[in-house]
Amino acid sequence: MTNDLYPKIFAALYSSKNDSWKYLEPNYSYECQLSVSQNSTYINGKYHWMSSSKEICKKDSVYFIRTFDFATELFGEMAGPPIPGDHWATLMLRGGSLAAMSSGNMAQPQTSCYDIWARIGENKWIKVYTVNPPIPSHWPNGIWEYDKFIYELTETNRMVFYDQAAKQVTNLGFDHFQRLESGFCWTTDYKESLIPIKRENPTEQDNVEHYFTKF
Repeated sequence: MTNDLYPKIFAALYSSKNDSWKYLEPNYSYECQLSVSQNSTYINGKYHWMSSSKEICKKDSVYFIRTFDFATELFGEMAGPPIPGDHWATLMLRGGSLAAMSSGNMAQPQTSCYDIWARIGENKWIKVYTVNPPIPSHWPNGIWEYDKFIYELTETNRMVFYDQAAKQVTNLGFDHFQRLESGFCWTTDYKESLIPIKRENPTEQDNVEHYFTKF
């Protein structure tokens, strides 16, 4: 089949144990929006995404959290922090626990403030504090430990981190990125794995195009 059914929600899961791919089709509306986390939001066998839906955007709090359990291979949903619908929001890990960042003035990066939310217990969220980094035009890129926030300076592509406790900004030293005429910098969590993800006898499902042409 062609992709005439687009838009469609699906996932492809690779098992290193069985050396095989599995096609999953969660019961999500194609209008749901999954936000990229500020770092790897994998905890206790589950991955988490901040999510919102156009169907509930008129409510005061529109954000909730989608989950995927790698043991059961099931998608789930849980309550998110009480962030207003007109705020930008994303998930992150803060000291190994699930947390969230939100901002109501992303259009004005010179004066942007970021609320930091921490998850307490199963379904309770509290606002820990508000970060107001004294840096020029920027974009938030993640968190380091508990209170050090990484930002990209959008005019120079430099990477800096801001220590909320010490109220200090530190240049991470990637000055060669200033030579970029366009593009952006990003931070990622790197975990080395010696498990190969390419099969000795590949099938058509080992090509990403397969998932865009067949359902």
